[in-house]
Amino acid sequence: MAGGDDPDNRRDFPGGWKGDPRNAFEASGRTPQEQEIFRHVHRLLALRAKTPALRHGRFMDLGVTEKTWAYARVTQTDTAIVVLNNGDQAAEVEVPYPDGVYAGQLGVGGELRVSGGRGVARLPAYEAEVYVH
Repeated sequence: MAGGDDPDNRRDFPGGWKGDPRNAFEASGRTPQEQEIFRHVHRLLALRAKTPALRHGRFMDLGVTEKTWAYARVTQTDTAIVVLNNGDQAAEVEVPYPDGVYAGQLGVGGELRVSGGRGVARLPAYEAEVYVH
């Protein structure tokens, strides 16, 4: 919902009230961009629901730069590594973590292979990936 940089210039969510021209609570009332965001958030929520580490795992900061961040959420049986690239160019993000193969869950970064305690996640600009082992 566009609102500009002015926090007082907020926009109400378009939906469902008497007299509203459209209802964004229904797919038919969403713009293509709103529908894309809805699907993405739905996918993130489903991933969180099926991955215990994302819900209550111990937090481990793996590395941060001006435009990237990698962290892990870990339980005794489950690991999720989250890598974010907030830069306007693709980035290779170093991921220092125990050896293993971690499967990308969002279709952005593919697979993360960590060997010798070092892996590299390759992400496009303004993207994030969640890797699960």
